[in-house]
Amino acid sequence: LDAVAAVTVEGVGDDVAGSGWERHTVALSATSKFQHIHVTPSRVDLGDVMVGSGPHVRLITLSNPGPVRATVTVRPAESDRAPHFTLGPQRVLVEAGATTQLRLVYQPRVHGSFSCERFQLTTPGGSGASVEAKACARGPRVTIARKDSASAAAAATAAAAAATAPGRGTLTARGGPPPSSSLAFGDVPVGSSRSHVCRLRNASDAPAHFCVMAEAGGIFAFGQTQGVVPARLFTDVVVVFSPRCPGNFYRRVYVLVRDSDPLFIDLLGSGMDERTRPFPIRQRHVDAFRLRPPALRLMAPDSVKEVARLHREAEEAGADPEAELPRRHGVPALTSPLTRATEAELSPALTDPSTRASLTPGEDRTRAAAALLEEMLQPPDAPGRPFVLSRTVIQMGSVLAGALPPKQVVSLTNRSAGKVTVQWLVPRSSLAPERGQGEPASADDDVRDFAVSPPVCDIDAGATADFSVAFRPHQASAWFAQELEAVVFPKQNRTFRLVDDVSFTPPETLLLRVMGNSF
Repeated sequence: LDAVAAVTVEGVGDDVAGSGWERHTVALSATSKFQHIHVTPSRVDLGDVMVGSGPHVRLITLSNPGPVRATVTVRPAESDRAPHFTLGPQRVLVEAGATTQLRLVYQPRVHGSFSCERFQLTTPGGSGASVEAKACARGPRVTIARKDSASAAAAATAAAAAATAPGRGTLTARGGPPPSSSLAFGDVPVGSSRSHVCRLRNASDAPAHFCVMAEAGGIFAFGQTQGVVPARLFTDVVVVFSPRCPGNFYRRVYVLVRDSDPLFIDLLGSGMDERTRPFPIRQRHVDAFRLRPPALRLMAPDSVKEVARLHREAEEAGADPEAELPRRHGVPALTSPLTRATEAELSPALTDPSTRASLTPGEDRTRAAAALLEEMLQPPDAPGRPFVLSRTVIQMGSVLAGALPPKQVVSLTNRSAGKVTVQWLVPRSSLAPERGQGEPASADDDVRDFAVSPPVCDIDAGATADFSVAFRPHQASAWFAQELEAVVFPKQNRTFRLVDDVSFTPPETLLLRVMGNSF
């Protein structure tokens, strides 16, 4: 756009004629140009970025190809959420034909979060450009597995093949060997111990901090409950199983990894003596139990065996058990279409329809990890749980060493349809000195700061039993905090003669956290 203007300037001065006035005419002309800017690159994809690895910077080239200088303002296109990207400076002056650099900074915060943000670059003349940036925050890639020899792996594969053979019943686990995140200790005499090693492997380029959500002195004792796995290396954690009474024991222990998905490991073993030998518990029993519908989990083992028989008869008759069992007998089917459809996709231990999460399209997390997270955060009194404690945390307060121990009451409700037995396991005092390898037993090995009465109790179906928890500190001026384990199992599990692979129901471990001090 060309513009011409005439301006008349008058002033006072001394001229030759002596009039005192001078008149001059000045012509002014100018040409207006639109500002043009260009950015390179206009789209930036950082891909997967490790959480905690610091800010990631990309340089954006801003050029002004026009004949006039441009004032550029940078602002985000969306303002309805907290930004993960920043582009600056927010205001910059670019001379005609010149270029400058803008800094695009991405700070990953939450593992699994995908970010896509746009920035608008505008000029006073109305022209502009845009920059689109996207990235996905990822945490350390950590896996947990048992440290197996080749023979042990072959034996596990053979055992899984035997479990899936025809005629074993539809309640056994199906599809391949048991998951590697399982430690089976087998049959261990009461008073003895057996150890296994689980390996935490870090496949990322950054160290991974982990924390095992378990008591170091429980019946499954961890040699290390927290630590750091170096980048591209592994850390071995020793787990010791020391049964103090005969019976089956099972517990799922969760392992938290900073800026990553949680992990889990199934721990199972059996304690036996000369008088009692329980039915051997295997990983296939745990997987089969988790594949049952919620209603079937609340049934007694005898009822489960009857449902399995009806299911097998319906299959042999060519009928659909999913429709025949509820219609004719009023019992739930052993499997559901949702379970069958996802059984090959997810780990067998995570295919429970009641704990499977519904993910939104924005979440970039595997379904198995989401289901595990929901299972870990499920409240202890959630519907569908067969056994419920009235309290999960007890604060005993201040008690002097040697004084009369205070007591508090906790109730346990049996929601299942069968009679169960509760066995309380109280760990030894955390302040007692550790006995080295090869050292003889001493009185400190049996020192316990908490006690539960009665330690063993039978609870009928739908009934509730009360237990008294006492605090008896053995050391003055100290803090105490421990996990008491209540192992609940059907009454039939006390001997291998009353159960089989089809009807076997693994025990469930309930945790009661107790705290106190002796100041």
